[in-house]
Amino acid sequence: MWCCRIDRVPGAPHIAALRKETEELFYHGFENYMKYAFPEDELRPLTCKAITRDRENEHHIEVNDVLANYSLTLIDTLSTLAVLASSPSDTQRNKPLLLFQNGVKDLVEQYGDGTSGPGGWGKRARGFDLDSRVQVFETAIRGLGGLLSAHLFAVGDLPIDGYSPPQDQADIAKSWNGRNNTMADAGVRWPNGLVYDGQLLRLAYDLGSRLIPAFWTSTGIPYPRVNLRYGIPFHAKSPGNYDPTGQCDPDNKESTEITETCSAGAGSLVLEFTVLSRLTDDARFEELAKRAFWAIWNRRSEVNLIGGGIDAETGVWQHSWSGIGAGIDSFFEYAFKSYVLLSGHARMPKDWSDDIRDPTSLFAPLSDAEHSSDAFLHTWHMAHAAIKRHVYRGTNFQHPHYIQVDLSTGAPRAFWVDALSAYYPGLLVMSGEVEEATEAHLMYTALWTRFSALPERYNMASGGIEGGLHWWVGRPEHIESTWYLYRATEDPWYIYVGEMLLRDIKRRCWTRCGWAGIQNVLTGEKVDRMESFFLGETAKYLFLLFDPDHPLNKLDAPFVFSTEGHPLIIPKKQSSTRLVNKAELKVNNSTCPPKPPPRPFTLSNTAARGDVYHAGSLARLHLMPRRGQVDSVLTEYAQDHPSITIADVQSPSNWTYYPWTLPPSLIPYNITSTIMPSAPTFELSFPEMQSPNSPSPPLQRVKNGILIKSLGNLRLSMVQDVPVFVGEDLITAYRIHGINNVALGKDEKVFLARSTGYGSLNPADPFFTRIRDMTMLDIIVDPGHTTSREATAVANASIGNGIQIGLPDFDAMTEGAMKAAWNSILEQISDLVKETQGLLLPVGQAQSDTSGENTGRLSIPAITPTGPGAAPLPDWPEVSALGPAATNGNSHIVADPMRWTKIYAAGALCDEKLPLGVIKSHQVIVIKRGGCSFTKKLSNIPVFKPNRHAFQLVIVVDYESVDQAVPLNSAFNAGSNMAEFMMRPLLDEPQTTSSGLPRQNLLPMVMLGGGEGTYEMLRDAKSIGIKRRDLLNKQPVTQSNLARIRPLYIFLTLLLFLIISYLTVAPFRSFTRLASIVNQIRPFGPSSTYSSSRPLMTSSMAPHKFRQPPQPPPLFVGTPESVLKDTKQMLDKSKKITDEIVARISEKDAAFKTVMLPMALDENEQTLSAHILGFYQSVSTNVELRDASTEAEKMMNEFGIEASMREDVYKLVDAVLKREESLDAESQRLLEKDHKSYIRNGLNLPAGPKRDRFKEIKLRLSQLSIEFNKNLNEEKGGIWFTKKELDGVPDDVVDLLKKEDDKYFLTFKYPDLFPTLKYATNVETRQKVFVANENKVNQNVPLFQEAILLRDEMARLLGYPTYAEFVIEDKMMKSAKKVDDFLGGLRNRLADGGLDEIKTLKALKKKDVESRGEKFDDHYFLWDHRFYDRMMQEQDYQLDQNLISEWFPLQSTIEGMLKIFEELFGLVFIEVTGKDRDSISPTGKGEDIVWHEETQVFSVWDDEGEGGGFVGYLYLDLFPRQGKYGHAANFNLQPGFITENGTRRYPATALVCNFSKPTAKKPSLLKHDEVVTLFHELGHGIHDLVSRTTYSRFHGTSTVRDFVEAPSQMLENWCWTPSQLKSLSKHYSTLSNDYYTAWKESSKSSSDKPSETLPDDLIDKLLKTKNLNGALFNLRQLHFGIFDMTIHEPKDHEAIEKLDISELYNSLRKDISKLEGPETLGEGDGWGNGQATFGHLMGGYQAGYYGYLSSQVYSTDMFYTVFKKDPMNHKEGRRYRHTLLEKGGSQDEMKSLVEFLGREPKSDAFYEELGLGKKEVIGGGAGAV
Repeated sequence: MWCCRIDRVPGAPHIAALRKETEELFYHGFENYMKYAFPEDELRPLTCKAITRDRENEHHIEVNDVLANYSLTLIDTLSTLAVLASSPSDTQRNKPLLLFQNGVKDLVEQYGDGTSGPGGWGKRARGFDLDSRVQVFETAIRGLGGLLSAHLFAVGDLPIDGYSPPQDQADIAKSWNGRNNTMADAGVRWPNGLVYDGQLLRLAYDLGSRLIPAFWTSTGIPYPRVNLRYGIPFHAKSPGNYDPTGQCDPDNKESTEITETCSAGAGSLVLEFTVLSRLTDDARFEELAKRAFWAIWNRRSEVNLIGGGIDAETGVWQHSWSGIGAGIDSFFEYAFKSYVLLSGHARMPKDWSDDIRDPTSLFAPLSDAEHSSDAFLHTWHMAHAAIKRHVYRGTNFQHPHYIQVDLSTGAPRAFWVDALSAYYPGLLVMSGEVEEATEAHLMYTALWTRFSALPERYNMASGGIEGGLHWWVGRPEHIESTWYLYRATEDPWYIYVGEMLLRDIKRRCWTRCGWAGIQNVLTGEKVDRMESFFLGETAKYLFLLFDPDHPLNKLDAPFVFSTEGHPLIIPKKQSSTRLVNKAELKVNNSTCPPKPPPRPFTLSNTAARGDVYHAGSLARLHLMPRRGQVDSVLTEYAQDHPSITIADVQSPSNWTYYPWTLPPSLIPYNITSTIMPSAPTFELSFPEMQSPNSPSPPLQRVKNGILIKSLGNLRLSMVQDVPVFVGEDLITAYRIHGINNVALGKDEKVFLARSTGYGSLNPADPFFTRIRDMTMLDIIVDPGHTTSREATAVANASIGNGIQIGLPDFDAMTEGAMKAAWNSILEQISDLVKETQGLLLPVGQAQSDTSGENTGRLSIPAITPTGPGAAPLPDWPEVSALGPAATNGNSHIVADPMRWTKIYAAGALCDEKLPLGVIKSHQVIVIKRGGCSFTKKLSNIPVFKPNRHAFQLVIVVDYESVDQAVPLNSAFNAGSNMAEFMMRPLLDEPQTTSSGLPRQNLLPMVMLGGGEGTYEMLRDAKSIGIKRRDLLNKQPVTQSNLARIRPLYIFLTLLLFLIISYLTVAPFRSFTRLASIVNQIRPFGPSSTYSSSRPLMTSSMAPHKFRQPPQPPPLFVGTPESVLKDTKQMLDKSKKITDEIVARISEKDAAFKTVMLPMALDENEQTLSAHILGFYQSVSTNVELRDASTEAEKMMNEFGIEASMREDVYKLVDAVLKREESLDAESQRLLEKDHKSYIRNGLNLPAGPKRDRFKEIKLRLSQLSIEFNKNLNEEKGGIWFTKKELDGVPDDVVDLLKKEDDKYFLTFKYPDLFPTLKYATNVETRQKVFVANENKVNQNVPLFQEAILLRDEMARLLGYPTYAEFVIEDKMMKSAKKVDDFLGGLRNRLADGGLDEIKTLKALKKKDVESRGEKFDDHYFLWDHRFYDRMMQEQDYQLDQNLISEWFPLQSTIEGMLKIFEELFGLVFIEVTGKDRDSISPTGKGEDIVWHEETQVFSVWDDEGEGGGFVGYLYLDLFPRQGKYGHAANFNLQPGFITENGTRRYPATALVCNFSKPTAKKPSLLKHDEVVTLFHELGHGIHDLVSRTTYSRFHGTSTVRDFVEAPSQMLENWCWTPSQLKSLSKHYSTLSNDYYTAWKESSKSSSDKPSETLPDDLIDKLLKTKNLNGALFNLRQLHFGIFDMTIHEPKDHEAIEKLDISELYNSLRKDISKLEGPETLGEGDGWGNGQATFGHLMGGYQAGYYGYLSSQVYSTDMFYTVFKKDPMNHKEGRRYRHTLLEKGGSQDEMKSLVEFLGREPKSDAFYEELGLGKKEVIGGGAGAV
């Protein structure tokens, strides 16, 4: 069992926001309908046009059935407006109420006021006098229901908060023909000038009257269609059209008009028609609708199922299937809702007449019972019981759901569910069946989750959409059920479900002009139609779900929602309605269950259910693809359309598995569900038995079942799904559910002919003994004509156990094998349910007439008495349970005649004696149980002389166990019988005569159940007989050569006879060893599943205090428009603050508090949004958003340049500095930095051309930087290769490449680029990739060149000799000379080592090339290095980086790293997932706090030792995607600082990387260098998180460039420490069974299982390679650093103007690294433009790249000095955190470093690490390294 915890119930603001969204959703559809489509019926939202009837094709029923040209959408929507009017978002102006009133006015203008005078004419018609042939059902539920509901709201009979029409005005309006009886202006006065006097009710009456002609049928079932003007002239056979003169021929055979209607259409009119009758005092409507309802119900099958289609003229079912969905659905709904609506109301009085214009004249009036509410409730109970028995598939089928079954038998016919059936959970809730409703609703929620809609049909067996029915047209049923369940349980689960539905609808259906249906839920293709019910029902239920306090949610009255979602009620004060007196009212004791309390530690019982996963599995959620960013028209129009938001572009949480509407954080990493239930099945097959006398066909369809006439090729399918009692234990027994692939209903019997098996069964088999069952037998009845349906049902439900077998005990092995046996047949062909007349079975059939006379025999289980007075049953001749005559084709089966034809019903037989004549002339005496003892009853039967024509048997009918008469009637009961269910009568005294003398001829007696129904059936029976039951005892068999398998073998043979304990069996005359005929059992079991563990602690598992951070995370809800708007507002605000300071403060009054502090506080606030506004360009998948972010950064940079050059501000800052206030160290540093910044930004230049030029340069450099990096991020290049050209590249890489035909597209993203350079054996491939990568963004070449020139010019304007001097002056190195000396010295020391390494690598290359028979070229190229560096590791050090990566799955590696940081720095990381994201999101939407669905979020806390306080938020965005920043980097999202009121603002930081994505067989695996990179970037993140500064300016990594890398570089050492490598590693095969299987398939290891952590030998090999080719690596870094310094310190400006930067870049690389490039091949030094890819030099590292090397001096010194001996020394870790990391840039970085080391830094460790042995000191003023 598992549970999901909802930490916080959705709060009122969150729900209110959803309600507001729903309101806007409605307005978007309604207002566009009124704009583009009114007064037509519906809207085409894609083309912004109206949709009207198809006049060209009147048989286009998909359109014409609904659209009558009467403004359908407005009529259908009025009640929704009334609902919204109770909770308008703008309480000052009740917009929906005004729209409601205007809508009524618009209708009256179009169709008149419903009177017979001039006012009855409208612009379009008088009322609904329209030449439109429409469907009766659709018109009634949409049009009639909409008008009636709106009228009830208009007159106040249904509540609208704030709307209370004056009583006298309302009374006039309630008088439906009030306009004819009062002055013209009487009624309810509305602000729009309309006086409402019942116009809608009169129009409803007009419309209803136009539907009445459809009821002119001889069955009472209305025709499906009617013409609103002409009636039904197209139905010649209608009694209403009968013309004695012959004008209408009732036998006309040529009519093509459809007479088939559906059960839902004919039986679902009661609500609307009853309300219309009660409001207008015209009883016809109610009478006709109820008659139609009963006409459908009375034609139900013997198993109480109704069909989907029925002929209105003949009353014959047109299809052989049943279910709960389309065609049937609302019949059940109206059964129960009619009970509610009619409660407390008596039938209407009606003066019956023979008016030929009134179709009620065709029939006698309905009875009081048929009018009563109780009759409808009883119908619902019977229907629900039948559905639960036959249509419902319980927990044994993975998760409860409903299927399509045979109408007559209940046998499975198809396994699809349709979208309409999603109403059923709501109906179950209304009737109190909340648990069943919850189960069913989970299934539909799972389906919605998978498809983001409900497809019209979904096949449970195949897991796909059925028959191409892919559409969702805006149906409301699932939303309706969600609302009902929330009202019943108040479980927040359903709010989240509703939010998911809302989001998906808005995301998938929105158009400019309304809401479109979805033509294909898989592709998202839209259909150009907004169905009227979308606004009339779908939006209404969503709104009510999100409005818990709505008056309809609180109304204590018998009101109902129609199947179209229109609230209806019979007003109590309606004059024509007589209320039932209390004395008349039957009290129904059924009550709804109370709201269940939440389970412990949860707030949602639904989320805590153990079967949530089961529904997900059945819906195949594991097949649902993860989609990336979804393109949507919403993004373009969000700004101007309040009906949608960018949040709607993706559903809130469709990607979490348990449960789908909850956030991942609620899912424990080790979550498990209850065991997936599945009913055990097996199959018995019999060999072919050729015999000249074999019957044909072998199977015969007979009344109530199938007769088996031959065992040859027989295949019996068994399922264990019937609960039965064995003693006091409840077990689950088997039953036959199919024969030869023919599915059987639960109540169908299987018969064996007496001759079955004759000639193949051996009666002398010593191992089986036949024993007569002395307790149970069956009474066989030929019922009379008056047998009640209930009695027939009771009899038909009998078990009919024929033979039972006692089984031996099996050993554990055998028992386990049998329990594991499953049926492999799931040949569920849904097409069987297609329009076929009955099943096409490979057997003979006899169709039963369910509507005609009941001629079949009935079998009723009976039990014999016990005690001294019990008489043994004589050996009477037995009879067959088959009907008296069953025919099929040429085959004629004649059943045994039954001799007992005289039956006497004697009542209770307690107070009088039975006449002697009765006993002589009747064979069977039927007695009612009760009133006296059994012995007393028998004593009142006279003494008689036995003979075959006289008395034979006493049958006692039990009234106390009516429900027990047919218990669990399809049980296959091993080891027990019906005696376990029926009370055996006790005759505690010997039988006597009435005078007390012992009786000589004892009276045989049996008892059966069923009460009055059974008593009446027996009384009226034509004849009665008996059928005995038999048991088989098995003798143990021991055979030495079969010792192991004999018990199993015998068990299988006995299963045949265990089956017969379910069958109704004629006595066998011979038996044989069944082992000789059982030849097959096919096992089938569920596939194994696994639950992969979540490696990181989630907030749902964390201690409570860690679940609600004191500060919400940042939001990422920006749109292209909002980003630019927010940027402008932010900058305007900042400028305003600065302007106010300048205007208010003079230089003499300037102080830190009045000048610097307000600007610093403003800067703090700016950074909260500024960093994110610029961050979108690096991570968003939306190109427009990236462009807007780029533009925003440009705006911010330009503003920053303007602000940094404001002389008026500089003068104030200068005045503050000169004031020499006593400030804290950080404030003083801020003041000094700011002052110097103004100078460095040109304010030491005189105002005029020079300063203006400086400003121009600054602005242009900003633009160049932005454009340069944008080009890098947007780069989409690559090369097409064949598979052969990619030989050697790992399959994991190739499989992820884009493929067309036989070529693969290799991009320049790191996950593609580096593996290719490392593993591609084709040298030409490597060369192409390397050279192309160097030239991938050549458009950056002129940008780079221009930037270098401008930087040099800018520095010289300020008086610096070079730009390098200008930059480094403010860094730790202080001067360019120190940098040059450091880089030059390091180059000299590394040069020889580099040459040695190249020599070794060239030798390796030579060996490799020659081993392939190729000639060695004596060169070592740039594109060779990664390849042979990798090969050296593998060959010389036996180190395979791919093998190493198997121990570094990305997620578990992150877990290991975070654990290191937790222990070292005293932190706690809590991953925030799923619904916990909602709970901490400022908007209540978890998706708003991330920028991409793959982003992980962590809340970071101090551990107890550090005080347990909040630290900040960490984000991880780890995988590549188009438009994303292409390298690995840490981004500050929001810095930390002290706010104006003294509280701390906590930081948020993001790690953006591009690791390879997981595949189906492997998770994302990290090479060791990627592990180092990840640790490095996480180090930056930790620096960002733990920093605690007063001002955002100095937060975290805001240090000087030549120090900022040191903290992260130091942490890289943990990736080279054996103990930490152990803790970080975890072999991916241990993460899941699937991964283990994949590893086994691909592994070359002989081991059965790899080491869970990285083996010691691999660690040793890895450590040996730490500095392998290290000289070349550092020479590469020197190339970057020296190139950076060279271009930024030319001797003069002219030199830089003449410089060819590309040639310099390439020539320096060759000179420094000694690696050859294309220049060696004669292409010159201009072959590549690597500098155009060098983002560092255009992103802040210009004249500062040396810092990567210089900071290594500091990082290595720190590690060697403090951590090398004990890397996990938590004391030193915390000291490092507080001494150095916490300071950020708030103090001089060298000061922080010295404080931590306790001395000046040294370079000893750095050179020692490089193996160069140089010892010097570096630091402020200490000279060069």
